[in-house]
Amino acid sequence: MNLAEMLGLKTWNPQLPPAETADSAETAQPRGLGNPQPPAENCGEAPTPCGIRSSPQPPAESETRTVTGFREKSANPQNPQPLPRIAEPALPITRDYFASLGVHLLADDLAFLRWHLPRATAARNAAVREYVRRWHDAMDGEPIEYRKDNAGRRAANTWLRTAALNPTGRPLQ
Repeated sequence: MNLAEMLGLKTWNPQLPPAETADSAETAQPRGLGNPQPPAENCGEAPTPCGIRSSPQPPAESETRTVTGFREKSANPQNPQPLPRIAEPALPITRDYFASLGVHLLADDLAFLRWHLPRATAARNAAVREYVRRWHDAMDGEPIEYRKDNAGRRAANTWLRTAALNPTGRPLQ
């Protein structure tokens, strides 16, 4: 006599029913196994799938309060929300835009400018503003009228070239 028989436990016989007595391979079950009984709380009702309640209850309010040091209830100290960024629109790099600012670019100037400007929008806009400022400063310093555009072009392009070579933005000495 083995331990299972001494304790009065039924032993399971792993023999499957013959294939001709089963309806299909899916319904073939070992002998001696019946359908599991529904739990006592579901007596007389259809079982819910996967133990999901049909009408879940909201969690009970906790009596203990956690002090976080934040005054707003919507603030989450573990996941602070980033500040909204206001995207600066990119300034157009066209001959018409520069002409409206009093800077008369040649086609080669425009290609040179597009090649040397930084890619980031804020840095690009700052470089365009500085380029125009340097152009106007050099134009104002030139007393002869027909040399004004060339003096502005030379000063602005020299600044842009040295600023592009030096990542700090200061001209090389």
